[in-house]
Amino acid sequence: MSGLDVYDYCSTYYRKETMISAYKENVYPVGSKENWEVPDSVKALIVYPPEGRIRVGRPKKNRCKPHWERNAITFKPIKCNKCHQTGHNRRTCRNPMKNK
Repeated sequence: MSGLDVYDYCSTYYRKETMISAYKENVYPVGSKENWEVPDSVKALIVYPPEGRIRVGRPKKNRCKPHWERNAITFKPIKCNKCHQTGHNRRTCRNPMKNK
């Protein structure tokens, strides 16, 4: 393992020489907004805010359904197991119990 150089495995962007050459030139401050020279093509652009909102809290877990499941909404009517009729459940049943 000896004889290996760490910089052989590091990108050139992270080396000291690259950092020094990037900031070699002087950076001059920008004047006031009135002195800016903005091209007309840039002035004509209208930037709209992003669509949608970032919701607060953890998003609900929802799996991605395949195309054959997306429109196949199945509905099974509620059935009372006391009187065996549809439309209500055992708790809200007003019918008398059915004999076997």
